[in-house]
Amino acid sequence: MFGVADLTQIRTGHLFKPGQTGNPGGRPKIDSKVRKLAQEHTEKAIEALVEALEATKTVVVGKGENAHAVEAPDHASRIYAANSILDRGYGKPTQDVIIARQEYGEMIADLEQKTTEQLVQIALGKE
Repeated sequence: MFGVADLTQIRTGHLFKPGQTGNPGGRPKIDSKVRKLAQEHTEKAIEALVEALEATKTVVVGKGENAHAVEAPDHASRIYAANSILDRGYGKPTQDVIIARQEYGEMIADLEQKTTEQLVQIALGKE
């Protein structure tokens, strides 16, 4: 498992030595042919998402001899399509994190004075 040294590295964000990277090859390049092909089908893809906004599924209602199939909205498909369209049209929504200094100021000030080792001990429940 993790030791205190490992947690210290995780806490401080220093998993690698200066000048060292965890991804020496860099971000993988997308094959230009694949990218071009995908871009050529963008309009069809958007049309498919718009069509999915009206997606339905067949469900069985009733039991035995009274059972019959009905079309019902496929809410999961509709929500996925709506989110995909909105993400492409407007971008993914931002997620702001706000800490109220008034409410947590004393606690934050106390934590800012701690060393990394002290913070690790707190995280391990030893302080």
